[in-house]
Formats: sequence, C-alpha cells, structure tokens
Amino acid sequence: MIFPLEIQHTIQLFHSESSERVDTITDIIVEEFKKLKIDEFERNHHITRFKNHFFNDQGRNHIFAPIDSGSIECLPDKVVLRFSTMRMALIVLIMASFMGLVAGPGIGFGVFMWLYGVNIIIFYIRSSLLVNRLKDKIAIL
Repeated sequence: MIFPLEIQHTIQLFHSESSERVDTITDIIVEEFKKLKIDEFERNHHITRFKNHFFNDQGRNHIFAPIDSGSIECLPDKVVLRFSTMRMALIVLIMASFMGLVAGPGIGFGVFMWLYGVNIIIFYIRSSLLVNRLKDKIAIL
C-alpha cells in the first residue's frame, strides 16, 4: 500500500462464533472505543461504523486523534477493524502546501511525505497495541 488512507487490522477468532457471541464481541470493542472517547456509533447487522469528531477533548496525543471514521466488522471467523486517516491527510496536506508556497514545491512534497508517513507509522504501532489488547479481552470470553 503506497498511500494508505485506510488502515485495517484483522483479529482472527479461534473458532466460528455464533451470532450472540459476535454481538458480545462487538459490544466489547465498542465499549473499549467509548472509553477512548469515540462518541458516535451506528450499528447495521454485522458492521458497526463510528465517527470521531475533531473537537471532542481527545487531545493531540490521543490514539484516535488522526482518525475521522472507521468500522468494526464482526464475522463468524474474524473481526476486521478499519480506520480512515483522511482527516490527518488533509491537515498535513494543508501544512505541506503552505510550506511548498514558502520554501518551494520540493520542500512541500518532502514535508508532506515526512509528516504523513511518520504519523501513519506511529498510528499503526499504537493501533496494533490496541488490537492486541482487544484480542486479549476477546480471548477471555
């Protein structure tokens, strides 16, 4: 993936789950996200979509600060978590455009690639730790 605007994590379940257990797994993930100040959820069958508003008191060092939306897809054999980084891409693009105007287009492109790339790497590491924590909670069931 050259330019990721969506980051995806998959949690493999050890055995096929019944629909009741899939709902329980979804509830566990939603509760964990609510603790992290994600405030808008929409459930539709086996997919739960969430939105993360920009001004919701998370702070700039919060794990979901670069995320604007995402989804939780609970299937009988796996859970797929998708996170959209469109907001972060737009903010970094505005910053890099300003730098490009001031210092030249090469500098602007370099600033964009550096800021966006480093932030994606940091979010991927932090979200992987979150997914591992969710795996542990699901395994306890």
